[in-house]
Amino acid sequence: MRHPWEHVVGMGLGAVFANQLVKWDVKAQEDLDKLLIKANEANQRRYFGKSSFFFLVVWIIR
Repeated sequence: MRHPWEHVVGMGLGAVFANQLVKWDVKAQEDLDKLLIKANEANQRRYFGKSSFFFLVVWIIR
C-alpha cells in the first residue's frame, strides 16, 4: 500500500456521503407525505366539501 491515508480519506468521504444521502431520503419522504396530505385535503374540499350546495343551486336554476 503506497498511500494509506488515501484509503482513510476515501472511507471518510464515503461515510459522509452515505449519511447525507440517508438524511436527504428521509427529508424527501417527509416532504412527499406532507404534499400528498395537502393534495388529498384539497381534493376533499374540491369534490366533497361544496358539492351538495353546488348541486342544489344547479337544480334550482334549471
